[in-house]
Amino acid sequence: PLVLRERAKGLAPNSAEMLRSYGVFSAQFGNSESALTALRKAVALDPLNAATVAYLGSGLWSAHQFSASIDAIEEALKLDPHNYRYLVQRGLSYYATKNFAEARASCGVAPKYWFAQVCLAVADYKLGNSAGAQAQLDRLSRANGDACTYQYDEIEAQRGDNGEAVDWLEKGVGG
Repeated sequence: PLVLRERAKGLAPNSAEMLRSYGVFSAQFGNSESALTALRKAVALDPLNAATVAYLGSGLWSAHQFSASIDAIEEALKLDPHNYRYLVQRGLSYYATKNFAEARASCGVAPKYWFAQVCLAVADYKLGNSAGAQAQLDRLSRANGDACTYQYDEIEAQRGDNGEAVDWLEKGVGG
């Protein structure tokens, strides 16, 4: 719970790891201001840790500061240039700015990574490549079965197929 993380942050106010953990958790619960304050301090304390810098990118993404998220992820990629998660995170930030070609390029570096397949499916769809989008969805489905129902929901929602998105959401929550 957030109360325990607040206490832990108070006990270790100069721990980049604690600030990173607190910041990510806070961002996920919509506490953007405290999340970003903690994440920025974590980066100041540990600027050469790619994960810390990438978590700042995630926090910025959660705060809908997508361009700033891209900048932070670019910095993380300078420290860890082959990290697939960072490449996809950057791709999804590009997607959020409606730069679908850059989203596809960033996610296309890791086409076998399941999270990249989600990004590629929505980016291809927005770029008018329905066949490519469907191929990504099929690849994701073959490899993961029902384990990715939430991601199938996200893809269908981005494609505008709300009925199919709701079906996947209901399947994912056991409905």
